[in-house]
Amino acid sequence: MNEMIVTTVVSTLTALGGFYYGIKKDKQDLVSKSLNNIALQISIYESIISGLRTEIKLLTEKIEDQQKTICHLESRVEEFLNPKSNL
Repeated sequence: MNEMIVTTVVSTLTALGGFYYGIKKDKQDLVSKSLNNIALQISIYESIISGLRTEIKLLTEKIEDQQKTICHLESRVEEFLNPKSNL
């Protein structure tokens, strides 16, 4: 009778240990997958930010070129409206 009790207790503890290990392993796998997903999302966001920085740089250069053109045209208009006389 004592052997049956001991066997039952040992079997129950073994089953509980396996169950606990399974839960712990599942949690570790879930955390690992979550961290991998987060790392992938960060990588994607970094790529997007890099692309946006490049686009901002190009737009800034275009704006600077347009400002130079505007300044040049303003001076040409000013010369046309107020010609310098060569007298």
